[in-house]
Amino acid sequence: KQTIVVDSVTNICRIEAAALGGFPDHYFTRGFVEFGGDVRWVMRHIGTMIDLQMPFYDLEAGDSIDCYPGCDRNPETCLNKYNNLSNYLGCPYVPRKNPVLFGL
Repeated sequence: KQTIVVDSVTNICRIEAAALGGFPDHYFTRGFVEFGGDVRWVMRHIGTMIDLQMPFYDLEAGDSIDCYPGCDRNPETCLNKYNNLSNYLGCPYVPRKNPVLFGL
């Protein structure tokens, strides 16, 4: 988790914070934010802004939020971002098209 101080709430679901710019784009996408005991999903993180699925109605500039990075469900992300490949439970090598029905 990263504790970030909010610079501004630019619209009902968008948060701006300079500290977010220290992370690569989409680092927090699909992650979540905690504030005041509530949790909101991060729909997008680009530069110094994140868009939330639902707003925190009482969030204001100067408040601190806890941001948790998101996961795109790729084994490379699990290894390189979280160093947690041993707990990866996905099946990335299963074909998307059934070879029995559609051939190779």
